[in-house]
Amino acid sequence: MKKAAREGLIEAIQQLQAQSQQGQGGGSQAPQTVDRSVFAIRAANQLGDPNAKVQIIEYADFQCPFCGRHHQLVAPDLIKNYVDTGKATYVYKHLAFLGNESVWAAMASECAADQGKFWEYHNYLFEHQDGENQGAFNKDKLIAFGKELNLDMTKFEPCVNTDATFDRVRADTEEGQNLGVSSTPTFFVNGKPLVGLTSPDEFTKVIEQALTQ
Repeated sequence: MKKAAREGLIEAIQQLQAQSQQGQGGGSQAPQTVDRSVFAIRAANQLGDPNAKVQIIEYADFQCPFCGRHHQLVAPDLIKNYVDTGKATYVYKHLAFLGNESVWAAMASECAADQGKFWEYHNYLFEHQDGENQGAFNKDKLIAFGKELNLDMTKFEPCVNTDATFDRVRADTEEGQNLGVSSTPTFFVNGKPLVGLTSPDEFTKVIEQALTQ
């Protein structure tokens, strides 16, 4: 069953790559607006009040440079001004389609989530990007990151070295594909898609509009 599941994810990844002719940070066709209830949400991957008026969903890949820039340049203000104030909730979803290291990093972040440290590990990954599939996120490095974050290594290391959290990564990636997401980062603000890296001001306008609706 694990082999079939992995082959299913590989097929989904190949389709996403074929659809994404312009690479990360932009897409030729945006997904459609959907109801915010369609997203399957894991509590460990969510920041802020789940019942906040604005729901921000992010589909991203830990190897994606545009996702890294969003993490550095845009997300801090969004979290400070909207999540921390109770106006919005922020949810991270995996769209692990840039290769094996994307999938391994996503699975490792879910192993950290099992110890209540998804966001710490998420931040550490984006802060340690170094090319795509060149070893920055090989399993040895991912395990070392866990040590740096003081995770319980008796649980974390075997989790990383197995497929323990694979189904979560597959579910997020396939969910994004089914919604028409073909590039990273892609966001949904109350179900309305926002594709690619945007400035803090642009993202703020979208959130402020959602707050008035």
